[in-house]
Amino acid sequence: MQKGASCPRCQHTFAVKFREHRGISRQPLVLKCSHTFCESCLLKLGREGKKSITCPTCKHVTDLPQGETGVRHLPSHYYLSGYLVCSQKALLEQELSRMTAAGMASVNRKTDVAEAKGRVCSECRLNRATCKCVKCDCVMCGLCFDKVRGCGSQCRQVHSLSNTLKQHQAARLTDDDNCPFEDISPLCKLHGKPIEYFCDDDDTAICSRCVIMGAHKEHSITSMEEKNKMLLGDMEPALQFASQVVKKLNKADKILSQSVPSVKSETSAVIDSIRAHFHSLHAALQVREAELIEDVFRVYQDGVAPLIEMKSEMQNEKRKLDSSIKAAQRIMNNNNEMILNAKDIFDSLNRAKDLMCVLSSTNQELESGIRFEGGDSMLESFKSYGSVQGEVPKRVMFHTLNDAPDEMLNGDTDTASVVSCSSMTSGTDVTSTADTGEDVIIEDEQDVVVEDDDGKGKSKYVLKPVPGREKLSGHCENVVVTHIRSPCKFYVQRCALSGKLSKMSKAIKTWCTGLATEKDIPADVSKGDFVLCQYSDDKEWYRARVLSVMTTTETSQQKVTTKKHVEVLYFDFGNSEVVTMDRLKNMEARFMKHPEFLLECALHDIEPAEKGGVWGHEAANTMRTMIADKPMLMNVIREVGNVLQVDLHTPSVDSILDDRPISLRDSLVFLELARFVTSAERISKSGSTCQRGRDFMKPEPRQRGETFEAIVTYSGVPSSFCVQPVGDEAEYLSALMTEMATTYSNGTDLYTVFCPQVDMICVVQSMTDHMWYRARVIDLPGGKQVDVQYVDFGNIERVPYQRIKKVLDAHIKLPPLAVQCELSDVEPADPDGSWLADGLQWWTDLTTFQSFQLKILEVQVDAVEVVLYRILDDSPDNLSVNYQLVANGYAKSTGVGSTVLGPSKKPASDSPKKVFTYRAYREDKQQASSDIAASYMTSPVKEDNQGINPQSRSSTPAITPNTSKPTTHAITPTKKKLNKNENQNNVNVNGAAAQASSATASAPESPAVQIEVVISAYESPANFHVQLAEADSLNEMMELLQKQFRTSEPPQKNWKVNDFCAARRKKDNMWYRARISEMLEDKMKVYFVDFGFVELLTSADLRVLDFKMRTLSCCAIRCHLADIVSAGSADPLQWSATACEFMAEAVKDKTLYIKKEGDLEDESRGLPIDLLVEECVAETALEPCRTSVHSLISSMKEKGLAIPCRKKKQELGDGSTSTVKLEKIADEPYVECEVLHYSRHTVPETPLLTVIPTYVDFNGIIYCQCLDDETELMTMTDDLQTTYMESSPQRVRWQNGQACISYFKTDDLWYRARVVELSDDKINVQYCDYGNSELQSVDLVRLPETRFVEKPQLCLECVLHGVIPVSSDGSWPVMVLDHVHSMIVNHQCQIEIMKVGEDSSLEIRLKLPDGSDLGKTLIHIGAATKPDDLTTEYEISHKISDVIQRRYPYKQPCLAPVGEYFPVVVTHMELPNIVWFQHVPQESCDIDDAVVKRALRVNNDLAALVKMSAELAQAESMGKSFVKVPAPGQMCSAQFSFDDCWYRGLVIDRDEETQSALVLFVDYGNVEYVFLDRLRVLTASARGLAGQGVRSYLYGVQPPGGASQIWCKDSMTMNLELLRDKQLVACIKSLEPLCVELYHKSSDDISTEHLELAYQQLIDSGLAQIDPGLAEESELFDLAVTASLKQAELNADVVVEEDTELKEDERVTE
Repeated sequence: MQKGASCPRCQHTFAVKFREHRGISRQPLVLKCSHTFCESCLLKLGREGKKSITCPTCKHVTDLPQGETGVRHLPSHYYLSGYLVCSQKALLEQELSRMTAAGMASVNRKTDVAEAKGRVCSECRLNRATCKCVKCDCVMCGLCFDKVRGCGSQCRQVHSLSNTLKQHQAARLTDDDNCPFEDISPLCKLHGKPIEYFCDDDDTAICSRCVIMGAHKEHSITSMEEKNKMLLGDMEPALQFASQVVKKLNKADKILSQSVPSVKSETSAVIDSIRAHFHSLHAALQVREAELIEDVFRVYQDGVAPLIEMKSEMQNEKRKLDSSIKAAQRIMNNNNEMILNAKDIFDSLNRAKDLMCVLSSTNQELESGIRFEGGDSMLESFKSYGSVQGEVPKRVMFHTLNDAPDEMLNGDTDTASVVSCSSMTSGTDVTSTADTGEDVIIEDEQDVVVEDDDGKGKSKYVLKPVPGREKLSGHCENVVVTHIRSPCKFYVQRCALSGKLSKMSKAIKTWCTGLATEKDIPADVSKGDFVLCQYSDDKEWYRARVLSVMTTTETSQQKVTTKKHVEVLYFDFGNSEVVTMDRLKNMEARFMKHPEFLLECALHDIEPAEKGGVWGHEAANTMRTMIADKPMLMNVIREVGNVLQVDLHTPSVDSILDDRPISLRDSLVFLELARFVTSAERISKSGSTCQRGRDFMKPEPRQRGETFEAIVTYSGVPSSFCVQPVGDEAEYLSALMTEMATTYSNGTDLYTVFCPQVDMICVVQSMTDHMWYRARVIDLPGGKQVDVQYVDFGNIERVPYQRIKKVLDAHIKLPPLAVQCELSDVEPADPDGSWLADGLQWWTDLTTFQSFQLKILEVQVDAVEVVLYRILDDSPDNLSVNYQLVANGYAKSTGVGSTVLGPSKKPASDSPKKVFTYRAYREDKQQASSDIAASYMTSPVKEDNQGINPQSRSSTPAITPNTSKPTTHAITPTKKKLNKNENQNNVNVNGAAAQASSATASAPESPAVQIEVVISAYESPANFHVQLAEADSLNEMMELLQKQFRTSEPPQKNWKVNDFCAARRKKDNMWYRARISEMLEDKMKVYFVDFGFVELLTSADLRVLDFKMRTLSCCAIRCHLADIVSAGSADPLQWSATACEFMAEAVKDKTLYIKKEGDLEDESRGLPIDLLVEECVAETALEPCRTSVHSLISSMKEKGLAIPCRKKKQELGDGSTSTVKLEKIADEPYVECEVLHYSRHTVPETPLLTVIPTYVDFNGIIYCQCLDDETELMTMTDDLQTTYMESSPQRVRWQNGQACISYFKTDDLWYRARVVELSDDKINVQYCDYGNSELQSVDLVRLPETRFVEKPQLCLECVLHGVIPVSSDGSWPVMVLDHVHSMIVNHQCQIEIMKVGEDSSLEIRLKLPDGSDLGKTLIHIGAATKPDDLTTEYEISHKISDVIQRRYPYKQPCLAPVGEYFPVVVTHMELPNIVWFQHVPQESCDIDDAVVKRALRVNNDLAALVKMSAELAQAESMGKSFVKVPAPGQMCSAQFSFDDCWYRGLVIDRDEETQSALVLFVDYGNVEYVFLDRLRVLTASARGLAGQGVRSYLYGVQPPGGASQIWCKDSMTMNLELLRDKQLVACIKSLEPLCVELYHKSSDDISTEHLELAYQQLIDSGLAQIDPGLAEESELFDLAVTASLKQAELNADVVVEEDTELKEDERVTE
């Protein structure tokens, strides 16, 4: 379909079918203005306009008397509909014309292609010849050569019967072979002999016969060989020149190929525009036709209406006269009848004389009737209407290489440029703890026992005992090992106490390095004293205990010096050292408040490997290497002698690349550095961690009857062997093994496995070829040896543990390729059930690394039973291996699978049994088969007999006759088939999230969740994507994508929906993995599978993903917050802007954990979860800094932004729900009922009430429930459920305003409601006790019982008193309503009734839960104002002026000089002529240094403001509070009520009564009354930045009538709409006071001719004026005056007198 045939509003293609599968119609309909749109768009417009449709193109209004349903009565675009039908017909005929006789077209086409490419196969005459027989003069394609095994069809039988000809080999055809023979070796035209000589006299080539007997006899003859040698010198430059010409031709070919599509696109665009233009003309003609037809009907109705009225009157008079005649006849026939109306009957009969009863013709001419008058001029004009101008420009022209211009040759380069890309590195930001004071008093000093030691003034301290909770059996906790003496004596610190230890260490450092004096250096110490000691390694100070004191004497230059050395123990870490006295300080009592942070531990139940031995240095060093100074999970088993018997484990949240072992005890035992004391090999206690559940991706389960080709990689025995399927997976494995060799052969210990576990997946370096293979640990035999099975090949090997490495996530995506098999229907011939040695030898020689075809007969749990076929070309011995095993006597047949000779051959009944062998055939093909197998795969097989089940490539492998079937792990075929077009996500969210759920339930203050996530794409609480926080594989994949596609070209590919691709994102120009979700006309909607965002891209931004990238799982998980909906809405997909912003701020820069709340039921919505947010709780005087985890869903409920919704009832077997019976009622009769209405809530007697607001509608009406009505409401709600829970629907003729009972889907309950609006099959109802509305199905609405209607509605309808919204149309902005909704809904508030309306509506003042007035709050934040004037704004403006003029403590921002233009954005408006603006980032290219410096300062200040926001965000918890309300002029930081964020402020006024202050937010200009608890002292760093908000007057702008007048509300509203949220250009006109002019720019160039006053419309509308005295000073005043006069002339038909001044102004303007 062409581009022109699409809806201009939704861009969807028009269609002539009535409905799509989703019920959407794309039929083209025509409006009255002749513009065409699809029916779907017009239905939406009709729904918005109710009774009319406004054309989106020309704004013409088309009436819809029947409402939304009238859209379907609009006329269809007849011409466009017919065009669509014809296009579809043409496409169908085109497809039918392509259908030819089966095989004819394809054969001819294939032959043509083969002939075009070169020589054709002499056998099939279809394919291109690719090989030739080295001994025969015949060329063939590879397929025919293998099939025939000869060189021509005429000798096929000879080759098949001759063993000698069978040995002929195929040689690859070269380019020379494809050239015709006569072109390379020409023959003599006279004699037909080969050319051998050259005649110099005649300058021609001749044959030998021409030399002897031809015309060239006795001429100067030269042999061709000598002639060629003579031309070699001239040939080289000619060859180089010709090569350059070929390169230029290739380049020209590429340019021409690129030019042709562009020409086609240009012509297509012109054709589309022509079609679109004539479509509009046809639509206009159709509309005009419809109008004329309507005119005909109107004229007809006007002419016929009098006749119809005349006929009606005539029939009425006739009826009366007939009645009078009948009555008169009765009187005449019966004189005695009592008639009371005889006089009236008589008068009626007399009136017949005046009745007009005879018709006569008017005799008017026929020409005066209705007729149509058309014009012939239009028909004539259409014959020459429109023209096509221009021509296709000549883009290129050819030149010879010698004639080409130099500039075209200089730019050519034949070498490709090499682009070096620096690798991206990511750093970790380390944020230090906030400083709350250097000298920290930890606790009350009275808790420390302080004694005087014999009056020497030296204090003795006693440490507090270590709490005993961590010593309980089974207790688990993260610890850090600080010192290791041996595995049975080491020291740990609890990670939970790291904050306290850090703060204490900081206080000790402050004391020792700054506050301590020489008096604090001890003169003498003794054993057991507590001191502060400086550690020699890091020069830091720590708590220590004196172990011993040593005195040394040194003699130097006849001087004897005595020095004391002290051995100290750092009892918080466990290590000790000998120091001198000058590195000691006396202990302070405040540093002894904490007990020692050290726990002495020993690994439970282990001892040195040798009996009675001692622990050596190797054990301690190995233990230190495995721990690597990282946290470990300590599992306390018991306590013996104040020493904890423990085991140390790896925390489960750490990376798989971590070297820490799963169990430290098991690792030491495995490395034979220790042994268990008890007989048990493992001791399992509660709390110990288990091995992670990492595994390779499950392969697709094999199906019964499936046939596939594979290579036997592990022959084993016939009852247990492994094969590897041939295909893309095998090729991918080859590339994967190359990558693994690079990754794991770098010699580092990054991926070391210290303690292998059974069933652990890993990579292993084979003992044979030293290649790396994927494997699984199957046994631990001891001796530092590990038995592994190679998952891609099946064989087993025993290797040292040093050859095992951890497998990366990128290497487990490919499922294991080895398929465990057993031959079907065979068993060993030996009665004892073992395979004979001869049979195993035959089996091994036959199968090792050979290709077979397998057919699966049965699928077992751990293997598949197969029939193995060896496909032999041109041989009658195309036999089943199962059959041959039985035929040779090595096995017995147990079923039909071993009785069939081949796929289609039965064994002859009389054929003798003989030992069949493939040896003769294998001698011919063994080497070729080995080369083919080795070209794409290798197998880790051993060459010796070491290990388990050794395997050899030799012809005589060492396999014993009694080899039993090896144990294989069960393969559970439950993995669903992987669809390449589906978005597969292999993240185990369910299990980890469930674990997180249980952990958070037991310890809500602890982040015990196992899966940490980050939000990668966010739209609303109903739609966001998360990624795992540990995304190393994602970073690696992104780097590979950039390298692969950075310089790539777009492929020639027809993209389809659900195609996976690599997509380039416009925002950052990076490449991502993506999936096409929707195809549009010229673009595609692309979903980025690893992040979750969606963009519209063209095919130029897409690339084809290779197989490796497609196999990696997606990294983004789509989620939604479970079981909640937005407050005031029943749609779970619709969320208010306030709720969306709250969630965005709540998760910003926070640590998040995922908690699963249900299963994935709807893929379009994603996984139902809760997000657990981890936050840091600041330290207090009594508590240290700690982390807290809270639920995001609970937070949104507490804020009133969300309400819970019940989960849907389980569906019954018949499809109906348990609560609502949905039945078809279309055939039932209507129920006759009385139309009932609810009465409004009675006006409360007292004006002061406590209420709970339930809803705020779009008109600003607040629905409130009184607390006194709560009991009655709950009782009635229960009664409604009992009455209507099992009710059946009825067919009712509903009316607007009628009382009803409606079912609310969100909470699955019934409520009282009233009908608001009716549609075809829906009813819009309002829940009268709550205020919210919902579009409801008629099946879910019931007639109310009288007892429910008699009770008035239980909610009050209220509006704010004395407050109106600040908006141009007088309506409340949605953002303000969302803000009000979040502040009051579901919160207890106080209202004061100020006025009662006629409809019982109430005007109220509402106090928020914190005691503030809602109306004043809205006024303070600029969302509302008083309805009368700007008195409040004037008062606040005067207060601001007084404070700023008296004392403005902030620095002044950087401003441009007078007359210079710079970009700004208006942030607030005090009055229509006083605004606050803020600079925007500037990019200065000016050569003036002053301008560049000023732009740099502005940008730095704005960046500092953004950075300072993070500091101000901590003001609530870390900042100092004011004792009392600060005075005017004082700096502060204040919390803005609209977004609860902290900003810098200046106190303008204070109210002691309410304990609040009027704060000016100096960076933006808005003001608000802020309570004392939301004020903090501004930090010193925040005071240094200049105030970024600039207060200025609009230059020369005055109220209408002059400066002495006051501004009106309309001026404020209009100017706010003109200046708000727009980037403007400012020019400073004066500095005292600061006055500016603000302009809109019509282009990127900031110059006077491209600027216009931003408030020009305010002046044109008469709501402001410019001071006439400033006419000569303002650069744009003349333009403003002229524009105002022109606007006035358009608005009113007046004559402006041209006086001298005006003429002068106009002259200047021109």
